[in-house]
Amino acid sequence: MSYNESLKSAIEDVQSTIGAVTGIKAAPANPPDAPSGQWPLSVAFPRLGRFSGGGHAQVVGYHTIIVQIHYARADLGRAYSTICPYLETVIEALLADPTLGATVTTIDGEITYTFGEMVWGGIPTIGWQFDVPVKIRYTTAT
Repeated sequence: MSYNESLKSAIEDVQSTIGAVTGIKAAPANPPDAPSGQWPLSVAFPRLGRFSGGGHAQVVGYHTIIVQIHYARADLGRAYSTICPYLETVIEALLADPTLGATVTTIDGEITYTFGEMVWGGIPTIGWQFDVPVKIRYTTAT
């Protein structure tokens, strides 16, 4: 069965949106095992969620998509000055289309973020993590 909206499609749209942000060097549709060496790197994946409805009611999913913007920490000062401006540009890009290309019903609430030390593929990085809450109404595609 296929649906008009889906979590996988939403993550792909998020990565496409982030990939279009000026300066982002890589935003693959699926998280890579190891960074490609292109920095800043965006990765997105589901973190948690819940479903309601069912039976005669429409199934609705509430999910959190994690978006991480990584920059290698080889030179911390350079990494910090490079990655900091992405707070506003990433948020602006995500909020420009709250349906994420019609892959979700809406961004459902506040997008929260953290900044700091991270690791991807065993490589120490610094960057942003955005928690993007989305609502998906699971209706069958026609």
